[in-house]
Amino acid sequence: MGWSDDTVWIDAVKPNKAAADAEVTGSVGFRGAHEGVWNFHIGGYQVCEKWLKDRTLTAEDIAHYHRIVIALHETIRLMREIDDVIEAHGWPGAFQRYRRLGGTHGARPQGRGAAWGVRFG
Repeated sequence: MGWSDDTVWIDAVKPNKAAADAEVTGSVGFRGAHEGVWNFHIGGYQVCEKWLKDRTLTAEDIAHYHRIVIALHETIRLMREIDDVIEAHGWPGAFQRYRRLGGTHGARPQGRGAAWGVRFG
């Protein structure tokens, strides 16, 4: 198992680690899994690799794995968005209540995220 060229290879041939340009290759895999998704770790585990290990894939497993890849991609996107807000407003200023950011005390903010003083696209 391995990753290269936005593809998770189920039958990957392990590269020669001594070669600088060694590439993982295979013939059966999932396309569209970006490197950040493949390398994403939760609790010390590489999620995409861990889920596939020791598993005989059924059609249902393949559909579920696709959903995992999409969920991880979205998680990475949201983490980047949160980091951008923190970068722009500092910590913990990025998450101060609306009234502390200059809103009228007692006024109810409108729109998604308005209670936190965050604006979305």
